[in-house]
Amino acid sequence: MARKIKVKKPPLSGLDKFIYVMGYLVDFALLAVFLLVFGKAIPEAVAFSDPSVVARHGEAGLLCAVPMTLLVMFTPAILVGCGWDRKQPIFGNKKFKPKFGQPVIKTFPLFSKEFRQSLTEKQVKRIKRIAAILLIVFVVFAVILSLGIYSRTVLDSQNRFKAYNSFNQLTDEVAVQEADRLTLEITYHTSRRGFSRSWGIQLTFAYEHRDYKLALGGFGDMEREDVLRYMLSLKDYFKDGRYEILSTEWMDRLIDDKNFSATEQKLVYDLFDYTP
Repeated sequence: MARKIKVKKPPLSGLDKFIYVMGYLVDFALLAVFLLVFGKAIPEAVAFSDPSVVARHGEAGLLCAVPMTLLVMFTPAILVGCGWDRKQPIFGNKKFKPKFGQPVIKTFPLFSKEFRQSLTEKQVKRIKRIAAILLIVFVVFAVILSLGIYSRTVLDSQNRFKAYNSFNQLTDEVAVQEADRLTLEITYHTSRRGFSRSWGIQLTFAYEHRDYKLALGGFGDMEREDVLRYMLSLKDYFKDGRYEILSTEWMDRLIDDKNFSATEQKLVYDLFDYTP
């Protein structure tokens, strides 16, 4: 009985393998870059384009950027993965010479005329259908992305909170001192897989109709020592006892994580009425 010979595709060239690997690396780098640019940098630039703005808070930009980020990340990743698994050449492997009597599956470089001609009518229709679906999803996610650019809450130099909707319309404005209560809290954040942890400071101003929040990292380019002094000045509005302090058991971890200077550490202790 004759031995059945397994027919294989030619191996990918070194250049094609390099392009596929770089495709993976660039694709995953897009995740961080896209979220940073559209989830933080652009909304922050919009918020601080008003010179009277002291601080901003809002996660709408980040949340609205997630769908588009996943689309931009996973679509190329799936294409790269399929191409690698199927040994689809990009430029071809001209150096490959099959052994005598070794049958190989004929393949064509991805952007060649021969590759386009080798596609069946069914494959062409499938590609067009997938492309149409991706285009529709892209448009929908682009709309969602745009909704997070202007949605924000800010604190201006007159110590007034202002809230803007997705269309950059002012929807609320209140003074800090009009808040019913202030909560000062040490916050704790961990990555989804628990690879990184961080601690921060958050001030929550409670009003009858909504809460406004300020975080240590929400004051733009202001020096951290100045931010802490500013937070103390806001706390002074509530010296009548209308404030609450939470999570001081994390104080040591906050100090270590943020690597505060001696002056900053003293300001943090004053902010939280903390005695080490």
